[in-house]
Amino acid sequence: DKPIGIAWRTLGHLAQRCNAYAKALHYVEIELDVSYTPKTIEALISINTQLSHAEAAKGVLEYARQQENAAGAKDSPSASPRVGAAGSVASAALQAKWQEQLGDWTAALQAYEKAEKEAHPGEWEAHLGRMRCHAALDEWEPLLELALEVTDRGPTIAATLSPEIRWEVSSLGASASLHLALRTDHSGQPARSKPGLVGGSLPASGKFGGGLPADVDEDMWDVTEQYVAMMRPGAVQEAKMRAVLHLRRDELPAARTHIERAMRLLDAELTPLVGESYQRAYGLMVSLQQLAELEEILENRMSPATLPTSRLVALWPSRLGGCARGVDVWTELLPFPRLAPPPTQPAANPSAFPAPPQKAGTPPAAPHLPPRCRPTQ
Repeated sequence: DKPIGIAWRTLGHLAQRCNAYAKALHYVEIELDVSYTPKTIEALISINTQLSHAEAAKGVLEYARQQENAAGAKDSPSASPRVGAAGSVASAALQAKWQEQLGDWTAALQAYEKAEKEAHPGEWEAHLGRMRCHAALDEWEPLLELALEVTDRGPTIAATLSPEIRWEVSSLGASASLHLALRTDHSGQPARSKPGLVGGSLPASGKFGGGLPADVDEDMWDVTEQYVAMMRPGAVQEAKMRAVLHLRRDELPAARTHIERAMRLLDAELTPLVGESYQRAYGLMVSLQQLAELEEILENRMSPATLPTSRLVALWPSRLGGCARGVDVWTELLPFPRLAPPPTQPAANPSAFPAPPQKAGTPPAAPHLPPRCRPTQ
């Protein structure tokens, strides 16, 4: 390769933005030969993960550990740019970030917990990392507690947070409270509209200290509504969450508006990516299926004779059986059918769903999946 006057890092970054991951990998590997930095390692792990090169990503991590150990063993100024030279906090945070990119959520959670204990006040990356790990592991109670730790600190602290941090906390918090609300709300009937909460403040985390009780569904819906109000405007997740809230309140025209808005936003992300790789676009396909099921629930509410609940009960398990057999996919798809009215036969009958096998490296069997839906060991 002849130099063209553009840094390899810049070329690799631009290739990643264009979803040209093979070309990005080429550029970043050249950059690694020129200059070893933690950012280069992070980029290599991310790109190999996107390309489904799991062994290569693990090899990059092992190489980084060897470099870190070698740099730590050298008592010289030349070791300063290395990974381990920034101190134990930076090292723990980097290790956690890399484990997260590899999908090793348990190891990443442990590393983030270590990093947060030694982090300076006002540093939220390790806290957010813990939240992402709990979400990936389907651990909604601790995830909500961590979200409340941020939002309970009052307007002074909230004002110091960047919009990106507030949006991430609200998105994860809304996901946690929604899963808890759908898990505990078994009435199957649309909830009555509730007045706004006085002061607009979220419940104090101490209210749920020692674990969330099984009868907090109304509290969870309140928390979900307020986190959704804090989410990033114009995001697919925000539109989808608003559709869910309107469906539960039986506000069907508003629910349809937000479902259609979410589909338009998703189309802008999905169309270019699915042409590159269906596997890389699979997470967006799961979101599209969620929206399709919300639309089916909406049609069922508006015209039960046209789309009876019994048809949905037969359709959803067979469709779920055709999805990727992974806990991360199933935990996203299983809760939404609980928004449908109760049929003659229970819609959430666990025996109606096939059991997906557990893939290597995926989270442990989610404790909140129906027993027959949990992965086989």
